[in-house]
Amino acid sequence: MNFITYEAAYSLYPRATFEDHQNLELAVLPMGTRSLGRNAERGWRTISSLWPHSVSIPREFFVGAARSSTDKMTWRVSLDGTGVQTPPLLSISSAPRTADPSTFNSWVLSETSSGWSVAPQMVMLKSGVLRYTYTCATIGLRNKLKIMLDKKWDLQLECMKNLPSADKPTAWTWYVSAPTP
Repeated sequence: MNFITYEAAYSLYPRATFEDHQNLELAVLPMGTRSLGRNAERGWRTISSLWPHSVSIPREFFVGAARSSTDKMTWRVSLDGTGVQTPPLLSISSAPRTADPSTFNSWVLSETSSGWSVAPQMVMLKSGVLRYTYTCATIGLRNKLKIMLDKKWDLQLECMKNLPSADKPTAWTWYVSAPTP
């Protein structure tokens, strides 16, 4: 799993990807036969988590570990941003972004209820004060963030109460989640 943003390229499973030439077929994301054949032709080994007789999942996939694209297991290669316009503020009252919001998600590769396959596990984090929707590796993390965000929501509503309707859209403060450790 690799992705690129306007500021960097990321590899979430770098050792498996670049050193061991392995990919993992997940229970919820079965790969098509065309993809499997193409990857095999290029020297990749697909490890299936879909069959009970399969070999165990290599440790390079960090099954059971809470992950994020900013953790120490992820490789990040910064891109030269010369000439690239930074994204605009979300609103005039929002703080400038310090990083691409797509990097502020977390997940866990967990065993499924059958115990013989793995699938990504995460819960959604949404709020009226968050500009984007995020994923959290655990319900506990999501619930802690939700308490803080609910307080910000209440404060926003209180501040907006006495503003004229025309001023409300530009006065609303949007937030972008922070990276998880």
